[in-house]
Amino acid sequence: MIMEIAINKEIKMESVIPFNMVEKFELNWNINCHALFKINGYISPNAEHHLKTLYGSKIRVWRVNEDTVQTIFCGYVSKAVIENTGNAKKVSIEAQSGTCILDRKPVSQSFQSTENTYAEIAGESVRRSGGKIICTKGRDRQIGKPLIQYKETTWEFCKRLASHLGSCIIPDIMTGEPALWFGMRNGNDIPAFTENEYSISVKQSQTDKKEISYEIESRAFYSIGDKTVFCGQKLIISSVQAVFENGELIFCYHLQHKEICPVRYQELFTGLGLMGTVLEVRGEQMKVALDIDGRVSTGDYFYNWYPVTGNVLYAMPEIGTRVLLYFMNNDERDGFLLSCIGYSDAHTNFKERTLSSVQGNNIDLFEWNIDICEKKNSIAMWAGNITANSTQKINILAKDSVKMNARLVMMQSPDEIKFCQG
Repeated sequence: MIMEIAINKEIKMESVIPFNMVEKFELNWNINCHALFKINGYISPNAEHHLKTLYGSKIRVWRVNEDTVQTIFCGYVSKAVIENTGNAKKVSIEAQSGTCILDRKPVSQSFQSTENTYAEIAGESVRRSGGKIICTKGRDRQIGKPLIQYKETTWEFCKRLASHLGSCIIPDIMTGEPALWFGMRNGNDIPAFTENEYSISVKQSQTDKKEISYEIESRAFYSIGDKTVFCGQKLIISSVQAVFENGELIFCYHLQHKEICPVRYQELFTGLGLMGTVLEVRGEQMKVALDIDGRVSTGDYFYNWYPVTGNVLYAMPEIGTRVLLYFMNNDERDGFLLSCIGYSDAHTNFKERTLSSVQGNNIDLFEWNIDICEKKNSIAMWAGNITANSTQKINILAKDSVKMNARLVMMQSPDEIKFCQG
């Protein structure tokens, strides 16, 4: 049962753990990370709580200040330790923001409607996972080429998409729901911080530019994305740390000109091949329904066809043919169709090749024989022999004469054999 606990006159908490006293708590709220909350306290030695019942339970901390309520954190317990210390039990808990729910199950799906924007793709992925999203970036930029979420959690996929826009994602810490901002949060204008005491850090970016951030403490609580003026510059809050200890709550803020987010890629794409089925052929391009989407079309994009034979002796696969979507690097937007996969899985030897049609006709090029099959009719050439099988008449036609010269000529029929000379 969730109960309300007073940490001090201003700070209160809701939890299933009946804390008698809270010794310390910390909050780390950063871009591209789940918010992490740690709390240490004591409970009665007679209180019975099983660790299994604590995992996943909700915890909320807020501050009442002049009739206003500020939620400092709301999330779910991810780790708990209970220790016996004299006449009391010490409890140490770690909790994460509700966005951790979006980071549990890897998903594979494609988004091939290239007229959709980055914000629409991120929103669709989050909603499919049961989350909520506010997009401040990517609403006016179309994806241009298909994006593929391959064995990625929704959280990691959204983080990668945001990095392509030079931005980030931010977890919600107020509601406890699996909700996030896609792009930097449009925060409030807050009062300027005093410049009496602060620290500066400088680091080199990927573009060789110097990135300057300021670190300053305050007793006031603000959020990531809030804007202020500091040292004569317009800055935003890029991270929030809070520490409650000895009855005092202090916030530490990092101030930057803008979020700094290097481009992220999904490394599993390098050398990966995804199976699909041809839906439509246009010139030397094809529209494909991928197996990861249940062989259902997710857009009207046409991939380029690059046959393994190069520009010599190749034919465009037909509708319904199984093909391989190949990626030569870690960017799925560079994917192309590489090879046509036969319907039969009987031959796995690399020396054996099969050319198949959707009608069921095959040409098999094996190490010791060549077979040409048309449903129940076939011609096989093997070890100097030729075998012809047919359910219909077999006609041998020639301009002049027909001559068969062999040590042995065998003809078999379940009914009769007739030789006719016209």
